Amino acid sequence: MNKSNFFNNTKARWQIVEKLPTGLDFDKPCFISTPKIRQRSKYQSRYWYTEEGVYRLSDHWGLIGSCKWVFKGIDYLNVKGEILAFTYWDSFEHTIFYQSNETTLLQYKIKQNKQRLEDIENYGLGVVRATELAKKERLAKCEAEQSRRDKL
Repeated sequence: MNKSNFFNNTKARWQIVEKLPTGLDFDKPCFISTPKIRQRSKYQSRYWYTEEGVYRLSDHWGLIGSCKWVFKGIDYLNVKGEILAFTYWDSFEHTIFYQSNETTLLQYKIKQNKQRLEDIENYGLGVVRATELAKKERLAKCEAEQSRRDKL
């Protein structure tokens, strides 16, 4: 992976760091992401590229678009505020979630929602938030739609 493709269909584990290394200017990131209207974060993510890997400053982690970016040893669901983290280029794993047909897209949505629920269960969170209940409802709808399509 490199700075041209690490943000497309990848998964990676990031290491939280306290500050950028000497030589990288905090006020001059290599890239600033453009927030989308529906994105839960009002902040932009900022990226600094090095020969070894990439630094990311963001307040949203986990399932980001077609990527799953989590922290080493820390529950990303409990992240509050902006976190600066680093990962090596060779730490990114390319994943293909779906192709362009409607059935496979639906399977991707089911897989994505199941993964979010598994992440919550794996981290042993005692309380399921209202947003997670909504995700369960969407998952059930996606599975029902898939079942209906399979019968056709």
